[in-house]
Amino acid sequence: MRNESGYALIFAMLVTLFVGLVVWALLYDNSSKKGVYEKPEEKVEEIQRNINAGSDCPLEFKYCEDGTRVGREGPGCKMKKCPEDE
Repeated sequence: MRNESGYALIFAMLVTLFVGLVVWALLYDNSSKKGVYEKPEEKVEEIQRNINAGSDCPLEFKYCEDGTRVGREGPGCKMKKCPEDE
């Protein structure tokens, strides 16, 4: 009799564990996928919009002779001058 109650207890614990895992899996909100985008190009566009916040200038630059880079700025989006040109 004692052996049967031990098996019943183990069986009940396994069933409870299984049901708990099933409920957890069904209610899981995929929080581990935060930051994962199905369409990476949308994330790239979002990042570019954030970089250009307040500016409609394209993200272009040119290399100067001294190895530095300059980009566009100002209301006309004109290319900045290289340090050696100033």
